[in-house]
Amino acid sequence: ARVFALVRDGARLVVTGAPIELRPDEVGVDVGANHGAEGVCAVGDVVAIALETAGQDARGRWAPVVVIDRARGTRVVHRVRLSSATGKLSALDCWREGETLRAMAIERHFEVTRVLRFTLDASVEITPTVALDLGPVLRGTLNLEGLARLPDGRMVAVVDNQYRSITGPDELLVFAAP
Repeated sequence: ARVFALVRDGARLVVTGAPIELRPDEVGVDVGANHGAEGVCAVGDVVAIALETAGQDARGRWAPVVVIDRARGTRVVHRVRLSSATGKLSALDCWREGETLRAMAIERHFEVTRVLRFTLDASVEITPTVALDLGPVLRGTLNLEGLARLPDGRMVAVVDNQYRSITGPDELLVFAAP
């Protein structure tokens, strides 16, 4: 998988620098077609990239989240434990609280729709907290593809209702702060 850095140049976005390469031997999963970087966030020089492809080991299913500190030239591949038997990461947002890098992601797959919260620290293994389980309410009817945390702590999810065909309008869902 490759991720490109962009900067705004007036009304255009322009690619800057070389792409960020994420190789299967580095991230621990074989990134197949249409299963690449589903979520990206940045805080200063730190970029976090969530891959949609899930891995499996003796402890269960996990999703790679790669944290790159562009100023220091370091990379850490985290294994974020998934909370369901089928879900994959589809969105990611991150922010700083003091020196701590916090993150939230959407884990989804049809009937599974959960907002996960976790800290991106030195730990490779991360067991997130399920901040919001939308599965019982949405029952797979909305395809959440984006996620952002507002300054007041509320969460905004982006609905992209295109799966094989357009199944509804694009929408923004706003949730109270957890």
